[in-house]
Amino acid sequence: MDTEGRYLFLQAVRENWGLMGPGDLRTETYNIFSDGSFVHEKKYNVRDFSNKLHQDIFNGETIETKGMLNQKQMARLLEMIGEDWLDPEIDSSACDGDAWQIKQFYPSGKTKRTAGELQQIYGQPIERVADYICQVCK
Repeated sequence: MDTEGRYLFLQAVRENWGLMGPGDLRTETYNIFSDGSFVHEKKYNVRDFSNKLHQDIFNGETIETKGMLNQKQMARLLEMIGEDWLDPEIDSSACDGDAWQIKQFYPSGKTKRTAGELQQIYGQPIERVADYICQVCK
């Protein structure tokens, strides 16, 4: 795939709404580019329940992993986002768990489609797309 015309194609953000102590995963961001490359960022909680800062846990930094989806993985992702994963009627009421937001972008950088909001915990079918992204972007 051409890297010169590379643009941010899809972004998936997972936010942990559970009770978090030091070292617990707070947010994950998956940036998938049009050439199949991806950047997976993890941010961890560095404060304890009394709000004390623990700099010894990942130094409060984001841990970043980069990789490349193969053509078969990229084709499956394109197929999945072509399905009806944008249904706003499908959501769950909860006060903990994972909240997902997935955005698809045009080459210009403008948002093409959005599924989920970080204020809501969504169920199927957005979770199928999110689960697939987690599987292939390791």
